Amino acid sequence: MIIRIIAAASLSLSLAAVPSIAAAQSQPNRNQARIAEIHIALLDRLPTSDEDQHYLALLNQGLGITALADLIKEGSDARALYPSLVTRMNLNHFVSAVYVHIHGRAPDAEVEYFWTELLETQRVTEGEFIIQLIDATSPAERKILNDRMGMK
Repeated sequence: MIIRIIAAASLSLSLAAVPSIAAAQSQPNRNQARIAEIHIALLDRLPTSDEDQHYLALLNQGLGITALADLIKEGSDARALYPSLVTRMNLNHFVSAVYVHIHGRAPDAEVEYFWTELLETQRVTEGEFIIQLIDATSPAERKILNDRMGMK
């Protein structure tokens, strides 16, 4: 009888620990998904294995997701795709391209103007823009983004 009670208590303790273990294991997966989302949004491609590991290490060291998006935006790949990031002028091309990469369609004129104005007046960073667009996707748009990330 005592052995059954101890075994039952041990089982309930180990089961209680499962959610935290699952949460700890899913965090790298979530961070990797966020890295992939940012790469697709900004560069229209998935990160390389080296990029993925580098950015994952930065996130694990405490870098925020928006700061990571801003960091990736500073890279040579992004600068080559979007010269306007250097000049801070005519950011509408950047807005339109990122919007298409995330939503699978061009933004309407009002949306493009809204985000371009916020970026050109530096009321939001490019990283904030990217993360806000990713987080505002509809279920259908989320499916497009997930398909591009290789997730079903």
